[in-house]
Amino acid sequence: MKNNILTNEDTVNSISSLLNPKSVVILGASEKMGSSARNIINNLLRNGYKGEIHLLGRNEGDIDGIKILTDINLLPKGIDLGILAIPANSVYDALVDLKKIDVKTATCLSSGFGELGEEGLALEKKIGAFAYENNIRMIGPNCIGYFNYIDDFHLAIIDMPKQVPFDKSGSKGVAIVTQSGGIGMFIGQSLGTRGVPTTYSVTIGNQADIKLSDVLDFFIEDEYTSAIAIYAEEIKNPKKLLEVVKKANEKNKNIILMHSGRSEASRSITQSHTGSLTADYDLMKIKLVNAGVAIVDSLEELITLSELLLRFPEPVLGEIGLLTHSGAVCAIASDHFEDHGLVMANLSSDVQEKLKEILPTYLPARNPLDLGIETSKDPSLVGNGLKLLSSEPKIGSTIAILPIDQSLDIKLKYLEGFIENTKKNPQKPSIYVALNESGKFEEEFEKLARENGVVFGKSLSSAIRTLSNLNKLCINRNKQRREIVKKPLEVLKTLPSGNVVEYKGKEILKELGICIPNGRLAKNAEEAITIANEISYPVVVKAQAAKLAHKTDSGGVLLNIKNDRQLKTTFTKMSKDMATLGVEVDGLLIESMETPALEIVIGARRDKQWGTVVLVGVGGIWIETLKDYCLITPDLGIDAIIESIYSLKSTALLKGVRGSKAVDVNAIAQVVMKISDLIVSNDRISEIEINPLIARYDGVLALDALIVLD
Repeated sequence: MKNNILTNEDTVNSISSLLNPKSVVILGASEKMGSSARNIINNLLRNGYKGEIHLLGRNEGDIDGIKILTDINLLPKGIDLGILAIPANSVYDALVDLKKIDVKTATCLSSGFGELGEEGLALEKKIGAFAYENNIRMIGPNCIGYFNYIDDFHLAIIDMPKQVPFDKSGSKGVAIVTQSGGIGMFIGQSLGTRGVPTTYSVTIGNQADIKLSDVLDFFIEDEYTSAIAIYAEEIKNPKKLLEVVKKANEKNKNIILMHSGRSEASRSITQSHTGSLTADYDLMKIKLVNAGVAIVDSLEELITLSELLLRFPEPVLGEIGLLTHSGAVCAIASDHFEDHGLVMANLSSDVQEKLKEILPTYLPARNPLDLGIETSKDPSLVGNGLKLLSSEPKIGSTIAILPIDQSLDIKLKYLEGFIENTKKNPQKPSIYVALNESGKFEEEFEKLARENGVVFGKSLSSAIRTLSNLNKLCINRNKQRREIVKKPLEVLKTLPSGNVVEYKGKEILKELGICIPNGRLAKNAEEAITIANEISYPVVVKAQAAKLAHKTDSGGVLLNIKNDRQLKTTFTKMSKDMATLGVEVDGLLIESMETPALEIVIGARRDKQWGTVVLVGVGGIWIETLKDYCLITPDLGIDAIIESIYSLKSTALLKGVRGSKAVDVNAIAQVVMKISDLIVSNDRISEIEINPLIARYDGVLALDALIVLD
């Protein structure tokens, strides 16, 4: 550690001590039956922990022959891990004492911190700061423990059955990290039931010191971990998390995340539509999705996709192939595919001809492949059919949906054919859906499936949701990227904090190459009339003052002024109205009155944690009432931006309706890139919004602009 700043290497080493300590001390030990210390010891010994166990408590005694000490100075120095199962108000003093005897790390199982309010949060910050500053790195508080299946170190405050060790000679496993101990246990048990090997399951609690990103960094370096399943309620170090995700991509380790709170996402206090619409959850999601994380909405999706990405760590982007025994299943699946944005692949003539060679004449050679009752007559059709579907280049993944009301021998042949195909196509994920409501199978069937890593979908809809999540992951990883064009502006250094007055904001837009209406600032009525005659009537008059973020609400905008007399009257009245409101104006902006066109909102904001994001939506009711907008990260290329814009619900308006021409979406995307470059290049800009940007078939025009400087 240098200058009290810990490196990533320091943190990874600390987590190694936390998850695989050679010695531990349990604080708050008591002889009382059912005490936390007894549960912790039972879990350690039951799972074969061979390290030293020390106990510290208020009263002397012993637990299973281990003496309880009452003086911390009697403990040896350099213990790897201090386990705190003590009242919240004792934790800080305990950490100070642990530091005196050079304990390396700590786990705080205690509750009573930030989850209880401001007072608890203040204490939580205090213990977190002490742990970091004194390099006694800490997991917690408010966590129930964690499980290291690789080294058989299992720390839990409740009594648990013996855990199944990770088989180092087998396949790689899934690591789990959650903020909820109960959810972590559920995920671990569910993966275990499916025969999925687990390497670690860590509950991080309130993240006073060690953060989610720190634990992920450790997992990414672990040789036995291939996929990481996360349940999060709060991400406290987004910048590092994004760096860690990049490292995970480089090492081909997949991250699957479920984050709660999207239904009540907090809104940032900002001055533009962009700020109020880009909620914390949405911002987090677009940043992580763009970085290559698979975001899911349910625990079932988290568990199934984690298993799928463990079994198929390098999926390819493609359409779907489906094999079944029922025409009705084909119809139901087609509906589900459309609902979840999946495409049922059309087969090439070559694959169709090969299918005809193995199918009876009455069965069509197509996708979805309906084998009907022929599966029970010739079970090898399942494997051979899947093999031909997988040979179709455009197919990226397959689903087999098969009955269970046949003999075990037939079902085993189905399964064997499925397994053979998946082994031949390791980059094409495949899910087996056995139409079985109970979820129970014969022992021989389950054994064969487990030994070969078969991924089961609990239902047709579950399997399709999983492949939809996989498809989104592949799409986002394959999106076109670009280098940000740096555009630092010297003029921003001279402007005061807060809103940049509109006419100056438009000058900045013009410098970027974004079209603005003809016109300029007038200081008096005579100047206004001169400008209006230069640009031709009708004109728009706008009051110009930095404090007028929303001029229309204050009577600072008048449209369709048609002549000199009307303009002079308008100028005089608006100037008086602004003075009455106490608004000191720079002047009035006189601009040409533009003909109506489709209104677009483009905004960008800088978040202190997540960085910059750009919002695009169709104006009016679409964005304000229907929340129809998309978020775009600044690094996307123009094709990816256009694709995002066409994901809007109101995309039909962009493409032209009722005889109107399609608008120039390429021009909209160009503005998105220019705004992205501007805000990324100039740290003083906290927000930019063009509202509206009118879009026509032959280009775009920025009618209003708001720039907010930090």
